[in-house]
Amino acid sequence: MDTISGRQHYGMPSVIPSAVGRARQRWGVGAGRSEPARRPRGRLLIAAVFGAGCAVAALGLHTRTFLLRHLEVTGLRQATVSEVTADLALPRVTYTWQLRSWVLQRRLLRDPMIAAAQVKVHWPGGLAIAVRERIPAALYVAGGQAWEVDASGRLLRALSDPSNALAVHAAGLPSRVPVVQGASLKRPVPGAAARGTGVAAALGVARSLGAAFGKEISVVTVSSGGVVGVRTVGGVAVDYGNGTQPRRKTRILLGILQAAAQQPGVKLASIDLRSLVTPAVGLAAGSGPLRASVTSGG
Repeated sequence: MDTISGRQHYGMPSVIPSAVGRARQRWGVGAGRSEPARRPRGRLLIAAVFGAGCAVAALGLHTRTFLLRHLEVTGLRQATVSEVTADLALPRVTYTWQLRSWVLQRRLLRDPMIAAAQVKVHWPGGLAIAVRERIPAALYVAGGQAWEVDASGRLLRALSDPSNALAVHAAGLPSRVPVVQGASLKRPVPGAAARGTGVAAALGVARSLGAAFGKEISVVTVSSGGVVGVRTVGGVAVDYGNGTQPRRKTRILLGILQAAAQQPGVKLASIDLRSLVTPAVGLAAGSGPLRASVTSGG
């Protein structure tokens, strides 16, 4: 009897089912039906192994081996290691793999006392820092404050005790720096330029004095009108005018002081350097005469 539904009837083989079976075997249709069920289990296994590896790595990085234990700072002349450490703003517990050299360098350069910095991380637990500091070229005292100023006129830091500024600097710096007394600065901020009437000219005069400060020169002054002056160790008042050509005026000043020191009985009271051709020299009462040739220094 013929088949209608594709099934065997009365034990007779069916042509259609066998053909369909051969097609499935040939093209792989329906084969491996259990494979999709196995794939999620494989992925879960891979994820579990990866997670376990990350956990082990994290535990290894948080061991004492990678703990920051050695900090080396070189190039310091004024600042201390504790001040540099404060600039780094590191957590109490720091691991070397957490450090980024460029981030630490940027933090250090925010300190106006630091002109340049190099940061190197030494694995597994070291950090090396080399700094170049800005050196104060003068001390500006005004308005109850005393500021360290570098050669470019940048404000470095304010001293906590302006009245004792000279003693602090004599003890803390390699050499004494010129002291400039004048009017209050306009909005002084560490790292900013020292702004005020005649401040730049006064700092220029202070730089021109060089090694003469502390030996022959006591202080540089600047008035509210911008007039720059110098007071010598012996109390001689020197008028630099508006402070132009400070190096040339300083050479003339030192020449006059040297000539007066070589002439017994000569006591100076004032020196006016507003005219470079004919500087005026005032003598103290009871002073002997000063040869005119020394008043026209070149």
